[in-house]
Amino acid sequence: MFPYFILNDFNSRDYIEREITPSEEPCTNAGEDLSQMYMEGDALKAQLIRQFGNPPEGFNFCLSTHDHEAGIYMSLRLEYDNDEESESMQYALKLESNWPKFWDQTSYQELTTKGYLLHHSITQSSNQTQETHS
Repeated sequence: MFPYFILNDFNSRDYIEREITPSEEPCTNAGEDLSQMYMEGDALKAQLIRQFGNPPEGFNFCLSTHDHEAGIYMSLRLEYDNDEESESMQYALKLESNWPKFWDQTSYQELTTKGYLLHHSITQSSNQTQETHS
């Protein structure tokens, strides 16, 4: 498994690397179905935008793949300008410190419709989402 998060300098841009699912949800393991990983990453990106608003200029979501002895795994990279006062850095840090624990109902429904194989209890997810974002 990859580190919880990493801050790196990348051509005057920094990034935080995170998992492609909410922290309490199951995910596709390294070496398993890459299309499932893309579904997870796309759903999480959409959920983050729903919860925290559209990203500011200078911020970018990037799904990145990595080689591992168990096979390929994917992460969600939150890229931002490395100026400490930039809106893009503040947005990235806001996401990092408020990472969702569960899929919201919209994400869960979208994943289910697309044939996503790893399902978590929508009742628990909905209840936890309401508790953490009320």
